[in-house]
Amino acid sequence: MKIADFIAEMELLMELDEGTLHGDTILSNLSAWDSLAVIGYIAVVDEAFQRSVATKDIANAETLTDLFMLAHGTP
Repeated sequence: MKIADFIAEMELLMELDEGTLHGDTILSNLSAWDSLAVIGYIAVVDEAFQRSVATKDIANAETLTDLFMLAHGTP
């Protein structure tokens, strides 16, 4: 999955308009980045990347690019 596809998936997950999110979007600035979005992110990573991500690593992510890198296994 490319980062553009990942961002589009995250927009769907958080019920945001297309083009709302970017790689440098700060997660803490998003009201839609809540516990349900985290669970959805975990499901996306499991389905698309066949891996799991530790919740502490998700909590330390600051941007969408950080989440994308975690999904790829790059801290």
